Amino acid sequence: GRNDAEEVVRKTQDQAGEIWVGTEGGGLVRFDGARFVSYGTEELLGSSTIQKILEDREGNLWLTADPEANGNGLACLDRERRGFRRYDQDDSLLLSAVNDMALDAAGRICVGLEAGVSRFDPGPGQFVQNTVEDGLPTTFIWTLAASPRGPVWLQPLFSQRLIAWEGETFRLERSPSPPIAFLSGWLADRGGGLWAAAWGLDTNKNE
Repeated sequence: GRNDAEEVVRKTQDQAGEIWVGTEGGGLVRFDGARFVSYGTEELLGSSTIQKILEDREGNLWLTADPEANGNGLACLDRERRGFRRYDQDDSLLLSAVNDMALDAAGRICVGLEAGVSRFDPGPGQFVQNTVEDGLPTTFIWTLAASPRGPVWLQPLFSQRLIAWEGETFRLERSPSPPIAFLSGWLADRGGGLWAAAWGLDTNKNE
């Protein structure tokens, strides 16, 4: 059964048409068009408050829990939906607390962390880390957004600069006008433009 008091914080529809809902305090919920199935995430991710749900090109479902609600690591539910695989520092994540994640132009999972960014290499099944020692201009990457044909965009916490991550290189981009204090959402359009919603400011577009 469903607890109507659980607040929906994230939702997505997978390639098979099923709806996946992340809740605040109720873990992960799947709706197949006829019934709801709940998945507890307390043991898997340290929290029942889901922060983000993301499906990759192969149909695997990735999710993270809110670090502010003791969430740590990230989990992957395989495309056959047989079971979860947890990823953390043992899999070369810089830190277990994941702030955000996105798919890059090659379809790889990229995550933002306090110490930098990591990108999943499906070959060995490990994350490859990137810190300031690897050319990242700064740390504490708070939000990510990806353009289908361009870089992954990074925003450090409370920074007024954006970072473009493409391949193995990072570059600082000019500040939008008016300056961004904190991004609450991103959207990449089909033309390659990046739309960013910021707290207390109008929508900005970076091209």
